[in-house]
Amino acid sequence: MQDVIKQALEASACSAGISREPFEPSRLAETTAGRRASVARIVAQVKALPILDPRSPQEIVDELNEL
Repeated sequence: MQDVIKQALEASACSAGISREPFEPSRLAETTAGRRASVARIVAQVKALPILDPRSPQEIVDELNEL
C-alpha cells in the first residue's frame, strides 16, 4: 500500500513540475527562480477565479459567529 501511495505522490508531483533531483547549491538561483515562477502562475490562476461571495471577510466571519 505504501508503494502505491508513494508512486501516486511522485506522479502527482511530476505532473505539477516538482522535481525529485538532489539539491545542488550551484543551481540554487535557477531553482528559486523556477519556484517563484510556479507560485506566480498559481497566484494568477487564483486571481482569475470568480468571486462567489461579494461580502467582506469580516461580514462572513460575523455571520459564522451568529450560527
